[in-house]
Amino acid sequence: MELDRPSEPDILLGVSAKGWIALAGGFAGALFVSLIPFLQYIFSFFSILVHEMGHALAGWLFGYPSIPSFDFYYGGGVTLHQSRFLFLNGVVFLLFAVLGYMVRRSRVMLALVAAAAGVYAMLAITFWHEVLIIGLGHGTELIIAGIFIYRAASGSSILQSAERPVYAFIGFLVVIQNIVFNYSLVTSNSFRFEYEYAKGGMEMDYSRLAYEYMHTSLANVAALFLILAIATPFVSLGVNLVMRVRQ
Repeated sequence: MELDRPSEPDILLGVSAKGWIALAGGFAGALFVSLIPFLQYIFSFFSILVHEMGHALAGWLFGYPSIPSFDFYYGGGVTLHQSRFLFLNGVVFLLFAVLGYMVRRSRVMLALVAAAAGVYAMLAITFWHEVLIIGLGHGTELIIAGIFIYRAASGSSILQSAERPVYAFIGFLVVIQNIVFNYSLVTSNSFRFEYEYAKGGMEMDYSRLAYEYMHTSLANVAALFLILAIATPFVSLGVNLVMRVRQ
């Protein structure tokens, strides 16, 4: 059993030789799958599941009972949000109060909890919580990808060595999928048209963000998420380096 490997010597950016081998192997596997349409289709279901779970969890957090599901008619996925149930917002504030009580002896932690509760309240009473719910579809994909790449690089909490290239493979595959998708939206008029009418004219995530909230073009929203996707592996490596330095 292997949990943390503080004894592994770092060779570059806080990553050991085993870490770089896992990252390289995972990236090569992800790139190979991305070049084979059938394999890409099979593995896309993971991204769809994470995407819809991101919408659903954000929905519940801000008081909207939500059910994530696969869309077997148009393809992809869809999350059904019900009307807002303010009781759920009250539960979140209660959890903040309980957390604040638990850390009451630390002024720093108490201040952080209070700040988090304030940010939540600001989001909850403005339209920004709607932006967050919509954005956390693709956003959750990148968060999970970043966590997986970090675990592959650091070896943190790994039970078996074989997990590291698997984490790297999944993380890089999600990143590559997002880069290709967003780049296509930025550069191709026909792809943007297909995207906007992919579900019979129902507004898609980026379309809603662009036209309802950000008052910009679909291509600009895609460009933002393209930058985030490209940055994800570098953020993971940066976090790993910081954690190594602090050890």
